[in-house]
Parts: sequence; structure tokens; C-alpha cells
Amino acid sequence: MPQEHAFTRLVHERMKKTGESYRLARAHVLAGTSLSAPDRPGVFPTVRHIGGQQPDISPVRNLLVDAGVRLPGDYHVSEAMVFGLAGGIGFLYGVFEYEGTPTMTLAVRNRSTPDAFFTDLFERTGTTVEVQTTSGAAKAAKQLDKHLDEQNPVLCSLGAGALPHTGGPAGEAGMWPRVVRVIGMAGPDVWIDDISPEPLACPRASLDTARGALRSAKHRMISISGIDPGHDWPAAITEAVQAGARGYDTPPVPQWASNVGTAGLERWQGLLTNTRNSRGWPRFFAGGHRAAIALSRLYESVERDSAFPAAGRPLYAGFLDAAAALTGRGSLGECAANLRVAASHWGNIARIAATADPDLARYCAIFDEQAELLDAGSGPDIFVALAALREEQQALVAGCTINGTTATDAYTAIAAELHPIIRIERTVMKQLIS
Repeated sequence: MPQEHAFTRLVHERMKKTGESYRLARAHVLAGTSLSAPDRPGVFPTVRHIGGQQPDISPVRNLLVDAGVRLPGDYHVSEAMVFGLAGGIGFLYGVFEYEGTPTMTLAVRNRSTPDAFFTDLFERTGTTVEVQTTSGAAKAAKQLDKHLDEQNPVLCSLGAGALPHTGGPAGEAGMWPRVVRVIGMAGPDVWIDDISPEPLACPRASLDTARGALRSAKHRMISISGIDPGHDWPAAITEAVQAGARGYDTPPVPQWASNVGTAGLERWQGLLTNTRNSRGWPRFFAGGHRAAIALSRLYESVERDSAFPAAGRPLYAGFLDAAAALTGRGSLGECAANLRVAASHWGNIARIAATADPDLARYCAIFDEQAELLDAGSGPDIFVALAALREEQQALVAGCTINGTTATDAYTAIAAELHPIIRIERTVMKQLIS
């Protein structure tokens, strides 16, 4: 293990007191801590904040804060505020099969991909941005070179599997959409702001490959060119709350209507216990590595992919609490309290998935080890360790021997947890729109 970072020590101290996992303790520490960018050669002088809790969201939040975006009262924009202004929570259920191998995904935020998620954010924060896209890799590299020469931090959309610090297979880079912030140069490498309290050194070639891997983004790069000091925050927050609630049940394309929002939750709940439907989980994910794929992906969707912990419901509740204070709309606080109840059931779902089999328990525990490694910074040893942990996860799923009865029992328990979630989230969305 690399030398312990000061932030990591705070996390370990909390773990000793509470018995929480590393990532959960980390989230609580971050709730009361603003991570200042450490002094590293090559980090741009305008970079003052770094790291955070949520992939995608934390680098965007840090870009806004460093640009001078402030809430009324001169408060920094929080990750919860960014999450809510971008659209907040959602739900989308999808199951696919490629060459006989099934996969499952749950998108638990409003709009599943980072580029779509942040579409309205910058206007809602009173910022003017420059968005650059190109299909050409050479032109994209020149555009980034210009920002590097001008020491201007930028957000880059990319396929994260090509970045050494993710431990992901580069061949699957395009399936890991992510937004990171480029914050400096370290010799032949660039410094990246992701969620670590340390700048992450990334070979420039790896960054260029990652940007090209996410073809839908067309090398998208975003920089801030101005902020509105007279921004109407109450109006922007009100609009974001209502738009997010409307978007909760709005499919990205019409044919996905039954997979999104309340309808999607109800469909998934039914498939979890349906033994007649060929896509019902007792048949489609019936034991062994197929069940391990479903349960591991379920855990990742709820506790890792885009909103940690508990499918982002606590994060959105934090936004609604702040929104209630800034708009004077007390009902938003009531909605926040109800979402925290729903969050407890989302947490139960994750625990059911993680405890269904020893291999799955180990699979889920690895995410805490990865987070602790990443908090130490970057370097060849860390990159090798992260890749090894990812390979171990893949082997655990491939070799899992969970039997069909145990898997079906887990599916039934998950379906039971969805009853209160559906009721609560349906009610909350109606209240938010009104």
C-alpha cells in the first residue's frame, strides 16, 4: 500500500469509529471536507479544488468552483447541487445478450450518459461555456494543446477504460463513458482531476486514446469562458427540480417507455420473480456466472457507476434540502426526507446482491480497495494493482457457482424492496412537478 494520504487517514479514523466500509466512510468525510488541490509541479495555478465523491460530477463541480461560481451567501456549489441542477435521479432498466453472454444495467440518474446529463447544467449555474467537438483525432489533440499552453482547465468526455487509473481494459474503453478534468502537465503526462484527492498522472497518448474511444462524444471538451454574478439561483433551481421530475418518467426514445421511471421499476420488479417469461430473472439469470453477472452489475449500478451511495437518492435529497432553503419551498424538504427512506431500500438491494454468494461479496469489497488505492494518487505500481483487482473481479464473476435457488431467493428479496421504492418515488415526483 502506498504512503497514506492525509485524507485517507481521516477516512480510516472514521472507519475505526463507525465500522463503515472505506467508500462509505469516505463519503461522510467528504460531506464535511473541501479537498484543496495539492501543490504539484505542472498543475495550473487556477486549480484550487480537486477530487470528490462522484465520478463525472466532482470534476464538473471543481471546474465551476474554481471559475468562481457561488451560491447566494457566497457558498461553494456542492456535488449535490451539481447533481440536482443537472437533472438528479432517474431510472432505466436494460438487459442485453451478446453472443450468449447476458448483461444488465440500471441507470439511476436522469439521463444515463455524462454528456446528456450535463446538457442543461451550465446554463442553470449561470456559466458561459465553450464546447468543442471534432471527429478528427489530430484536430482534437491540437484543441487540447491550446488549452494546455494557456493553462486553462477543461472537461473532457472519454471512454474511461483507456485511462490507467481506472484499471479497466482498454478494449472496453468506449463502454465506460466518463467526464474528467484536465488540470495540468507533468512532463510527457497530463494531470487529471477525477475523484482522487491527488492529481492523477496520465500519459498523453492514453488520454488521446480515451477521448477517441467514446465516439458519440466526438472528443467533446468544455471550458468556462464567463460567469453571471447576478444569476437568478431560485429560478434556476425551481426549473431544474421540475425538469428533473418530468424527466424521471420520460424515455430517451419512445420504444424505451416501459423501461424508464416508475414503469421501468414496475417492469423490473415483475421480471425479478417471473418464471414464465424468458427474460424473467429466475430463467435468464439462472445461477452460476449468469446470476453473478446480474447481481454484480446490479451492485455496480446502485453503489458505483454514476451515483454513490444508494442509487444517488441521498445525494438528490441533499440537493432538495438546499433547494428548499434557497427557494423557500418547504415541500422540497419533505420530498428529501421521503427519498432518504427510499435510499435505505436501495441500500438493502445492494446488500442483498453483495451477500448472495462469497464470490460476490469479494467482488463488491474490491471497490473499496480500488478507491483506497486511487486516493493514494497515481503511478505504475498503483496502476498495476488496480488492473489486477479488476481482473480478479472478472474471474470472480466467471467462476461464481451460486445455485439457482439461492439466486432466485435474492431476486425475490430485491423485488420486495422495490415496493416501497416505487410508492415513494412516484409520490415524490408528483410533488416536485406540482
